[in-house]
Amino acid sequence: MKTTLKLILLTMIILSSYFNASAQYYFSAEISPKNCFESDSIIVTDSISLTSLDFRLNYTVNVIGDTIFLNQCYKRPGGPQAIHRFSEKSNIGTYLPGHYTVKITGEIGFYDDCSNTKPFFNILYLSLDVKPNVTGLIDDKYLDTKIQTVFSNELKLDDILLNSLIKIYDYQGRLCYSHYNDKKQTTIETSNWAKGIYFVSILTNGSQKRLRVMKD
Repeated sequence: MKTTLKLILLTMIILSSYFNASAQYYFSAEISPKNCFESDSIIVTDSISLTSLDFRLNYTVNVIGDTIFLNQCYKRPGGPQAIHRFSEKSNIGTYLPGHYTVKITGEIGFYDDCSNTKPFFNILYLSLDVKPNVTGLIDDKYLDTKIQTVFSNELKLDDILLNSLIKIYDYQGRLCYSHYNDKKQTTIETSNWAKGIYFVSILTNGSQKRLRVMKD
């Protein structure tokens, strides 16, 4: 009886070691930004288990209906390797307003052309809601409730990436300012602006940052 149990235990250990040494699977994934608008370039960041020398060759994004298919192809160079866990980022592009399902799959092989591959052990699904761009009347539920900056006759914006498009709207959604910046710090003359809440949109390479500011 004891011999049988030992054999079963030994077999389980060997099988577990084999599968752990050759397993490729996803732990989790997330989408950024958390509030996605139609002008945002959406990034999927996944947590993945691979062996130490495996690397991604490419990834593809295809859309059928309301499903976004993200498939990642990896290469295994071969030789002794250890298990490791890391994150991978994929830019899946921009989308029209609506609800989508993101299906994340993976495959791995020994060739550079992603031929003769084996699929990952699991598949991940993410829910994605894309909202219309902030134009016209501003919808507060898409913005932080905290006022980031209080200003009087000048509004200073720091740490702005070069060639970003800065747009500022008043609380009724009217465009008050629009400019492509050429320096990291921008000072905007606001002496003739009415007191109240304003919304700042900073668009850089398809990624949009939004701030709520107030003139006192």
